[in-house]
Amino acid sequence: MGETTAWRICLASVLGSSHERTDTPCQDFSAFVPVEGSGDGALLLCAADGAGSASRALEAARAVCESFLRHFVERLSQDRAEVVDVTEAECRLWLAEAREGLREMAGAEAVSVREFACTFLGAIVGASGSLFLQIGDGAIVVSGEDQPDEYDPVIWPESGEYANTTFFVYSDDAEDHLHVSAGAPVAEVAVFTDGLQRLALHLATRSAHNPFFRAFFSRLRQQPPGLSEPMSAGLSTFLNSKQVVERTDDDKTLVLATRVSPDDEVAG
Repeated sequence: MGETTAWRICLASVLGSSHERTDTPCQDFSAFVPVEGSGDGALLLCAADGAGSASRALEAARAVCESFLRHFVERLSQDRAEVVDVTEAECRLWLAEAREGLREMAGAEAVSVREFACTFLGAIVGASGSLFLQIGDGAIVVSGEDQPDEYDPVIWPESGEYANTTFFVYSDDAEDHLHVSAGAPVAEVAVFTDGLQRLALHLATRSAHNPFFRAFFSRLRQQPPGLSEPMSAGLSTFLNSKQVVERTDDDKTLVLATRVSPDDEVAG
């Protein structure tokens, strides 16, 4: 491979109305990093949703995302590695590191590690292939290079035995709930926390709501390569809109990335 793959990216995390009423900050966190040292222009995307009942939820979400980015930037920068070189065993090694990091933070603050509860979604995409990691709810949706307007969930959200429960990174059994999926290169990828599940997924058929994603990606494709500040601002406005708030009162995060092909013409 060897050539850097460019991406157009936008992302936003917004406060849910239920948290606004209780004067609780947004407990979602999201980030991305292009891995300049990789052999196939890898891009890392992630989001984490801190549990509303956990007092250090936002700190947990941020720490887990930063751990993911740090670990896999280092891995992919070694000998110009490609996405297909990353194994499931390495993903489980990262999880162990992330869990230990949360335990150290809890120890330093003399609180239970349960106060650092968060779910996690991670995507590693490049010209050689793709790799996705998930613990808990929320979802990652992708389109293939041969069907750019058809979107499919990679891993279905995992909920707990009871309503409004799920699985968290800090848990002793987190490895049992780490879902890893490797596949072909993707054209587009969306990462979102569980606050958007009712809008973005058809729960009965376990499928993606294609019009939801087409509306965003059709606009993102017209942006210059890299992070689009206007699209990110637009995402925030949409996630705070009446039509969304009426359907979900939770924090909401959406991260979108679309690959830039060599013959793309950038608008503007």
